[in-house]
Amino acid sequence: GTALNSGLELPALTKEAGAGENGISECQMAETSFRRVLMICGSAATTCRPECAASWNSAIRDARAAVGSGCRTLEALVNNTYLFSVSVTPPFTLQEWRTLQFRCRQRCGTFNGLVGLVSPCDIATTYHLAPPESVCPSFKVTNGVYQYRVLTWETMKYYQQQNLGCLGGLSVLGGGEHSSWACVHEESCPALVQADDLACYKYSHMRGEFHFWDLNSALGLVPPLFRVDASFCFVNGDYALRNARNGSVIDILKAEYKMTRYHENNATLDMVQGMVRDLGNWGCGKFQVRKNAKYWLELSADGFYSWSGWFYTHDEEVVVSRSLYPILDDACGIGISLDWCAQAPRSMEMYLFRPGAG
Repeated sequence: GTALNSGLELPALTKEAGAGENGISECQMAETSFRRVLMICGSAATTCRPECAASWNSAIRDARAAVGSGCRTLEALVNNTYLFSVSVTPPFTLQEWRTLQFRCRQRCGTFNGLVGLVSPCDIATTYHLAPPESVCPSFKVTNGVYQYRVLTWETMKYYQQQNLGCLGGLSVLGGGEHSSWACVHEESCPALVQADDLACYKYSHMRGEFHFWDLNSALGLVPPLFRVDASFCFVNGDYALRNARNGSVIDILKAEYKMTRYHENNATLDMVQGMVRDLGNWGCGKFQVRKNAKYWLELSADGFYSWSGWFYTHDEEVVVSRSLYPILDDACGIGISLDWCAQAPRSMEMYLFRPGAG
């Protein structure tokens, strides 16, 4: 919706809105934007106010996206306004878009009333409604049922209900046009899934639009949604790595770790690694891992055999607690350490077979 005038009729956010699975078509968006121009600016050539310049800027963007589509309603609306200045035969052509751009320049030309909007009629000055394809190819947002090209207050409500979105105010960062920010985690974008990132927008109260701003990883607006703290120490400060032979504490300042997160299809998603001492606080410093995730954990420490195995995280803070077996002085024996989660059965049987034995 738009904060400018509640009388602007918006396309319905339903599957039957005329664009198949994707709700709103380019023609519907272009037509709605041009109706907003007529509502805010009027058709007469008068002074170009900030609201008018912003409306034209969006209309130029949306009409350019509609080039090549069969936009009969848009063509009819433009002709009714400017006395048959475009063809009535689809598709909407680049030349017809340039005609619309010419009308914009007649009205607004060069405008200096808004931060970042010097030439509202130039396509280069328009705001994007979604992340660029180089970041998120085929980006769509959802209301839980259908998918759409643009973020709206209705779809934003869905992300909040699913704990996948956040909102906030911009204050002095709004530049006179934008009043709020919103970030969403959308799984249609592989880059957001892999990095637990969010796509962030600025809301224009002049246009009633969410404009793509940047990724949360670049803006730092909110902490990662799906991360929990992890540490190699218990709450009381005791080190969590133990000597598997006698139960004594291992000096974690000499330990090294690597945690690789895997997707359900065993594809690598991300990795955290380093020396435990570099975490700070005498090795008890915290680092972040993904909630409810599957990691392949690798541990090594001076004087001990390396340990590796699956490690699972949950919703609460994680303590990386494992037992490492000390390096044997000779090869006359073997060392075995067992780990299992608290939910596993207490009884178990283990069989050892010497290689080559029958």
